[in-house]
Amino acid sequence: MVLNNFRARGERWLAPVVDRLATGPRVADRLTWTSLAVAAAAAASFAVASPSHPWWLLVGAAFAFVNAALDGLDGMVARKTGSASPAGDFLDHVIDRYCDMLLISGLALSAFGDLLWGLLAVTGVFLTSYLGTQAAAVGLGRDYGGWLGRADRLALLVAVPTAQLLIVVLGGPVAFAWPVTPGLLPAPLAPDITLVGGLLLFLGIVGHITALQRFARARRALAARAAEAKAPEP
Repeated sequence: MVLNNFRARGERWLAPVVDRLATGPRVADRLTWTSLAVAAAAAASFAVASPSHPWWLLVGAAFAFVNAALDGLDGMVARKTGSASPAGDFLDHVIDRYCDMLLISGLALSAFGDLLWGLLAVTGVFLTSYLGTQAAAVGLGRDYGGWLGRADRLALLVAVPTAQLLIVVLGGPVAFAWPVTPGLLPAPLAPDITLVGGLLLFLGIVGHITALQRFARARRALAARAAEAKAPEP
C-alpha cells in the first residue's frame, strides 16, 4: 500500500505519454491486452533464468516494468478519451489477474524460485484482489487498503529479480541458509533461500494478511450498516 500514496505523482509523470496515446476510444483496451502480452514475455524470461543465465532476470524485470506502466496507462487513457466504462474496468481486472499469475509463475519456475512458495504467492495475491472487488460487489466500494497493494507488488517484481541478478553477477551467494533453527521446518519448506524465493514467500504471507485485513474491514462496515438499518428512527 506504500506506493499507492505516490499514485498522483506517477500520473503526472505519465501524463505526456497519455496525451500521445489518447487517440481513440479503443486505445485503452489495446493497452490492457498489450499488458497481458508483456506479462507473458516477462514470465517466459523469468522462467529460463538460472545462475548460468542470470541476465534473463533483467529482461524479465524490464518487461515487468513495462507491464506496470501499461497497468497505469490504460485507465488514464480511458478517462482522457472519455471511454471509461464498466466493461473496460471488468476487462482490466481480469487481465490484471492473469498478469499477476504469469509474473509470479515465471519466477516460481525459474532456477531461483520455488513452486510451493509460488503457489502461496499466487493464492495470496488472488485473495487480496478478490476481497478488494468483493467489497465493491456488496456496495462498500473498491478496497485498495492493506499492507500490500498491486503497485507495491509490481515494484517488488521489478526490484527483487534485478537485485538477484546483481548478486549473481558480483559473485555473491545465489542462496542463503534458512534463518531458523535446523530441523524446525520440514525439508520442503526450508530449502536454501534466494532473494526471488524470499519474494515469493513474502508475497504469499503478506498477501494473505492483506486479504484478511480487507475481509475484516468489510465485515465491520457491513455490521455497521446492518446496525444503522435496525436502529429506530428518532
